[in-house]
Amino acid sequence: MSRCIGEPATMRIALEALGLIPGKTGGVGTYVRGVVGEMVRIAPEHEYLVAVGHESFGEFSDQAPNLQEFNADGRLSRILGAHRYTQTLHQCWQLHKRLRGWRHDVLHCMMDFPKPPWGARNMIVTVHDIGMSDLAKFWSRLTSGLASLLYRTAAAKASALITVSYFAAERISDRFSVPMERLHVVYNGLDHARFRRPDA
Repeated sequence: MSRCIGEPATMRIALEALGLIPGKTGGVGTYVRGVVGEMVRIAPEHEYLVAVGHESFGEFSDQAPNLQEFNADGRLSRILGAHRYTQTLHQCWQLHKRLRGWRHDVLHCMMDFPKPPWGARNMIVTVHDIGMSDLAKFWSRLTSGLASLLYRTAAAKASALITVSYFAAERISDRFSVPMERLHVVYNGLDHARFRRPDA
């Protein structure tokens, strides 16, 4: 099909939110919901696939006709679902298979870590901060060590990294030897429907 000059190309954009758990993900969860909502609003010409676990499945189902949800838990066995780490590995493998069939143009991992951790075509990762590495004493050795490994994996596998402040960008660059030109600072947005200036 021919395309008129200036007509935007349609892209298939996969948005990974496998760690989104209602009531537990706080500010990062607000970020995910904001990104999904705004992307389908300002760029409705694209197709979107939002990957979530069973905990959030259905949350984005009525966002837009060009958006589909993917429940990466699928037929999650009781054994795999008994621990968050094994559940995440199962989700990553299911997402990997779904992306191969869906043939995405861009994968945006929105919650700090690359999923799948072995990478995907045109993968972008938002790393909000590296608190689990910088403040390791507040986490178990396993959690902190795994987080540091995944931060390094993001630095190695991602086509680009997004973070939310220049301070975070400098910490990521220093800690994981990421050139600053690969880091893109995009400040968190303000939901004007929620936060309104009071009338004088």
